[in-house]
Amino acid sequence: MAFWAMAILAVSSVPGRELGHLLDLSGGLDKVGHFGEYLVLGVLLARSLGARVTVRLLLAGWVGLAIFATLDELHQAFIPGRIPDMLDWTADTSGGALGLLAGWAFSRLRARRAGLV
Repeated sequence: MAFWAMAILAVSSVPGRELGHLLDLSGGLDKVGHFGEYLVLGVLLARSLGARVTVRLLLAGWVGLAIFATLDELHQAFIPGRIPDMLDWTADTSGGALGLLAGWAFSRLRARRAGLV
């Protein structure tokens, strides 16, 4: 999970002009990218919490992801050619929430099949 979070920050640190050469993110595709990278982060976080996680802990995990997304967007203000974007943050936090739920559901299903829950 920490490796994936560092990868997100590394991509966020690429100047806008260089990022444009690496990826064609026109037409809103950047929002899909934001959603996807935080979806994976949410799944990894849920899997690390385990099958017996409570709703309160999932909510705390989502708040943590939202704070991370906020800091990620704010840090882009200091990267040439990048700007913080509320729509990016919305895609981040939405992807993180879905990832948390999917990871939790998958962990519960695996635990049930193994007779642990």
